[in-house]
Amino acid sequence: EQGHLEVCSLLLRQALHPARADAQNSWALTVAAMEGHLEVCSLLLRQSLHPARADALNSNALLHAGRNGRDAVCNLLLSQALSP
Repeated sequence: EQGHLEVCSLLLRQALHPARADAQNSWALTVAAMEGHLEVCSLLLRQSLHPARADALNSNALLHAGRNGRDAVCNLLLSQALSP
């Protein structure tokens, strides 16, 4: 299965900060949402990442998920964004 939930969990346990951008200035949550990795998105959201955080393209995880037809991820991100 793609998404590599176990690898992401290991990296987070090793103190890799999930809000750190990659070489293309993309956030882990944005990339996971774009690719439709629902479980990884859920894991990253539990790390207090906000789904509306903008990336270098002035876009966010929800917009990338929507553009790529990732409905389940969109629903997850919306529910997180609307919760207090």
